[in-house]
Amino acid sequence: MSNETKEILELWQPYLDSLIKNEKFNVDSSVWDTEIDSIGGIELYYHIKQADGPINAEILNIQKLDSNKYSVKTAFYNLSESGKSNNPSLNCIYDIVIRKKGKAFKVYNFLSEYTEDWSKKEVGNIVYHYTPSYPFNLIKAKTMSKYCDSLAKFFSMESPIINYYIFKNSQETFYSMGFLYNRDMYDTYQIFGRADPNRNIVYCGNNSEIFPHEIVHLYTHKYYSTLHSFFDEGFAEYLDFSIQTKKISKRKVMANYLNNNPQINLSNILELDDRIGNGTSYKYDISCLLVEKLLEKDPKQGLHKILSGGTKNEDFYATVTSILGIEKREINNVIRGWLTNY
Repeated sequence: MSNETKEILELWQPYLDSLIKNEKFNVDSSVWDTEIDSIGGIELYYHIKQADGPINAEILNIQKLDSNKYSVKTAFYNLSESGKSNNPSLNCIYDIVIRKKGKAFKVYNFLSEYTEDWSKKEVGNIVYHYTPSYPFNLIKAKTMSKYCDSLAKFFSMESPIINYYIFKNSQETFYSMGFLYNRDMYDTYQIFGRADPNRNIVYCGNNSEIFPHEIVHLYTHKYYSTLHSFFDEGFAEYLDFSIQTKKISKRKVMANYLNNNPQINLSNILELDDRIGNGTSYKYDISCLLVEKLLEKDPKQGLHKILSGGTKNEDFYATVTSILGIEKREINNVIRGWLTNY
């Protein structure tokens, strides 16, 4: 084993420990080059924290890319609750770039490495990043910029500078984050988006300058830490101008599904499995309808009540009760009643 390989292993181990063992995300500047990215590695951290049970990591390969740069590929496995490694299942495979800076090695953000040679264009408050061969559409970009202005007005805030990355599909989006394998990258719908409010980044795997849903998340996450995640998705759908024509058809699908499944209790909506088929979702489509009805019921104070209602599940139900005047047990009948109109 070369001295440089030993140095890389000594660097990688504390980084792995920080991802797996830390309760809160914390970047160690002795490991990560914080001058390039002050919160690098956050994509992998949040992915690992979503796992059910403990995680184990195994370095698969250390590849020398040039005289000062290495690629380290690591497999992460889901273990049983007891932490035993019998028949572990693959969680993800992650690639990271390690470079020598001065006399020491540092871990770098894979996104900056992946998009190093990409083109950039600033339109309003959005900085677009895309491959040089991508046919950038300025008209769409201006539409997105105006949309940001409308969001700023809706939420009564200033628009942040947004770094918007255009990818072909979900697979390329995950590659840019450093994931060589992640089961979500093979999503049937192949359109993937993610907002990183910590860095004002939007990953857009729809091959377009327009992705309103993820833009909304940047606004809500940046200014409203007391917004429940279910409402957060509802707002993103409610304010997404690109899917207005799809909302009615998706509600018809939802209404038909619920009519055929009377045993489903929407009063426990936060505990239900999310996707029901055909791309329809409680968390997106029912939440969108719920946000719409809450704002209709209380146009003046409804927005503030929802945004500041709280992140716990009991907070969600309390917000619904305070605006609609219904108890948790009544939510099932109320939502099913709304859907009869579709």
